[in-house]
Amino acid sequence: MNALREIWHYSQQKETTKVGTDLDHEMQNSMKLFRAQRNLYISGFALFLWLIIRRLVTLLTDLANARVGADAAMKQAASASEAAKRFMESRDVKDDNAKNVDLEELKEMKEKLAAAEKEAERSGKNLEAMKSQSESLKNEYDRLLGEYEKLEKKLETVRGSGDSSKKDE
Repeated sequence: MNALREIWHYSQQKETTKVGTDLDHEMQNSMKLFRAQRNLYISGFALFLWLIIRRLVTLLTDLANARVGADAAMKQAASASEAAKRFMESRDVKDDNAKNVDLEELKEMKEKLAAAEKEAERSGKNLEAMKSQSESLKNEYDRLLGEYEKLEKKLETVRGSGDSSKKDE
């Protein structure tokens, strides 16, 4: 801004000076105008370079971040593929072992199933026996309750006739 102000100032002085004035004074004014123009070009070029350098730093920072991200992604992908290979290998080994183990487990499970079916059959028979016992117990209870009621009625009739004889006395 100062360089612009000086250029304007010295150009105005050059226009206001008369033609025939002191040559030394005119040379001084031209020299100051040249310095002001030089300072303007230098400051403009410095500002332009500052903008370019700032943009370059931004681009380099973005590039570095992208490279770091790409390296991390590559490492992650490599470890994931390695883990997948290990998983597939261990799965193949497990499948072979599982086939042998599955046949043995199947036999054991069939034996356990047969034993559980026998136990369920026994439990069913025991349940039926208990039901029949409880049914006969209920019938016996009902029969005894009926007899008890008959005896109660007889006892009341005997007491009733005995109470009437006491009333007469």
